[in-house]
Amino acid sequence: GGRRDNYSFPASVSFVLDGHYSSASLQLCMVGMGTERAKDGSLKHYPDVALRLRVPNPPSLADPFVTGSLEGGSGLGTFRLVAYAEGDDYKYGSDRTACSLRPPKHPDRESLRMLGGDNSACSHLTQQLMTSYRLAHGGAQLPRMRVNQMRCTTDGAAVHVRAYAVLSNDTGSSERRRYYRRRRRFLVREEAVVADGHWDSDRRMLCLTACRVPLPVLSSAPAVREHGCGIGMSFWFPAIWTMRERSIVSGMLWNSTNAGSGLIHGMITASSMDDQRSSTNLSDVKYSYNATVLGEARKHYLEISMGKKKITGSHPFPDFNCTVSDFAFRFDGLDIWGGEAYPVTIGSVMLAGERLAADDAFFQHTVAVEDKEPALLNVSYTMRYTAPPDNWVRPTNMLNYSVGYEKRKISAEGVYDPNRGILCMVGCKEHNGSTDCHTLVTVQFASLDSKAQGHGTGVITSLRDKTDRLFFEKVDFTSYGGASTMTSTTPRAGG
Repeated sequence: GGRRDNYSFPASVSFVLDGHYSSASLQLCMVGMGTERAKDGSLKHYPDVALRLRVPNPPSLADPFVTGSLEGGSGLGTFRLVAYAEGDDYKYGSDRTACSLRPPKHPDRESLRMLGGDNSACSHLTQQLMTSYRLAHGGAQLPRMRVNQMRCTTDGAAVHVRAYAVLSNDTGSSERRRYYRRRRRFLVREEAVVADGHWDSDRRMLCLTACRVPLPVLSSAPAVREHGCGIGMSFWFPAIWTMRERSIVSGMLWNSTNAGSGLIHGMITASSMDDQRSSTNLSDVKYSYNATVLGEARKHYLEISMGKKKITGSHPFPDFNCTVSDFAFRFDGLDIWGGEAYPVTIGSVMLAGERLAADDAFFQHTVAVEDKEPALLNVSYTMRYTAPPDNWVRPTNMLNYSVGYEKRKISAEGVYDPNRGILCMVGCKEHNGSTDCHTLVTVQFASLDSKAQGHGTGVITSLRDKTDRLFFEKVDFTSYGGASTMTSTTPRAGG
């Protein structure tokens, strides 16, 4: 049958085209003209425009893309077009996709119901899974994976999911990743895969079969080759967080047959990287502290607290009785060009949004007892900051120099003394793809009634010997304000 549609491109060129679609050849052919508005307001016309698309009917794992070209007359040129097929007519495989045989390291969360605020399983899965993942195999870091196209449908109790993902070597700044997330990078030069499968309600896992997408994608035939569909993928939502693993989504990729061996080697783990979502319900997630790390933090706390006066009575330091903003803070220093820190857990309570999910009984053990040392409060934090490159030497002329900055992150846990305002933690510092878990962070919070400027002082110190190649000189910083004054990010549960 005939069709008449209007097409608009971001480059402010609009098209009016007429044509036909053939279900036999799967070809959509349309002709017409294009119009572009120039800067001076005048219109430029492009006659003799031809649109040729191959539209799969129905799309499937082996044939998931709409492909073709747009050709114009003088001045317009030719554009190659590729798009992940929309619509609900997708044909899922008749075979039920197998999940990973290896059980997750930590148990999965209780139910899909806990993953969001409404009753739609598809909205939960789409919201949580469309993110970036850190891939690793045997401790080695691999290209990052970004799931940037996803469709989900339900058929009774069954939940079907299909997705498109890019494997990219881009390890740039979070700002660059956010840019690409907005743009939903599609068919970049690195590897890409398409996948489909189902949510296994018994195992509480998403089970997918994935296929490599050879580039460039041709417009004359299905994009996926059968021998490239030997990749298995599973994703789940961990019920336990630790200092080193605070991902909302975890997963595995493996060779389900020898067909996928060109892309996947062995069992690969996946951990989501977008871990600061205020909309994520974490009330059913438990945090497991590392006893060795807490012991190390307590030892350093005792060294620091010697001579520090204990103040009893009306808690002049933050005591967590109000909001998370009491302990979230911005910080900077000579070697830190802006950062932010926010608590992930306080005691045994996972933070949700800006307020604590706890009742008054939770705080009973933090109350000072006369002539007795109060119990220290276990806490965990995430700290993110920018800093100059390693071995950077501060120039003598600070008015005329240029240097790039690097994003860094510390995941830490330790103890807090509400009567002295001392926070002491040991953590893992991530930088340039490596992780150093011998890092000490201490903060001395200012008294709430202090007239001194700032919120407190702190230092990041290496616990390694000076001869160790990972040793770094201590970094001092000053902290400011709480969440109410933070302009870039509101503290949220996550790591």
